[in-house]
Amino acid sequence: MRKFRNNDINSVELDSILKGIDEQLRFFQEIYMAGDIVAEASMLVQTFGKVYGLCTLDAIHLACWQLHADKTCRFVTSDRVHAEVVKEMEGKVVLV
Repeated sequence: MRKFRNNDINSVELDSILKGIDEQLRFFQEIYMAGDIVAEASMLVQTFGKVYGLCTLDAIHLACWQLHADKTCRFVTSDRVHAEVVKEMEGKVVLV
């Protein structure tokens, strides 16, 4: 949505992206938020908040990935802050 909001993509491109996401949802893993995610997110905000402007919701997203993804899993994002933080965390990232 950010790219659409920033006029980097148009409505047709957004519709195509949303359709692709909908088709891929069956491959997604549901992760229920527990204390470990909250603690990890808090640590990420403390570590990367000042340097990268990492906000709470972004930290929760990254904490879920950090704690539950297979270590060979790449973090796919269109957010440069996410990409930089994942690199700092020594993770593999794909910036789209």
